[in-house]
Amino acid sequence: MNNKSGMKKFIHTHRVAVIIVSIIAILIGVIMVPPMIDQAYMHSVVTGDEGNQLITNMLKETDPHAFTKDGTITSYRILTDTIKHNPMGGIMVSIELNNDPDLNAGLAFERNNSEQKLTVRITDLSTKMYRLYKRLGVYEDNESNE
Repeated sequence: MNNKSGMKKFIHTHRVAVIIVSIIAILIGVIMVPPMIDQAYMHSVVTGDEGNQLITNMLKETDPHAFTKDGTITSYRILTDTIKHNPMGGIMVSIELNNDPDLNAGLAFERNNSEQKLTVRITDLSTKMYRLYKRLGVYEDNESNE
């Protein structure tokens, strides 16, 4: 019983401090939790089965022999630290090919279609990746000096 009265006395004496700490804890929860939930959702979309399948299919369209002994593209890695919300909608992420940090591309995952089907598209390529795509015939050489 003495312990309960001591707790009541503490709370009564430090009421303002307890209220301030409670308000700060609530504000931290309101401010910090939604972005963490958004980040977890984006991570699950990009690294989940559907996201991985979309990336694999896109790379196989680029290199029909991708992920085989005859393919130029042998592997890819999602750079999870680059996953972020696209201000225009969707999710942006970078991938790296063949364990080469110079072979990278920016991708955008979107659901901007009537079926709300997830799609992926390339938003940017590193110089080395662009050269690889040209060599694979994805891009035509429009400039005579390259």
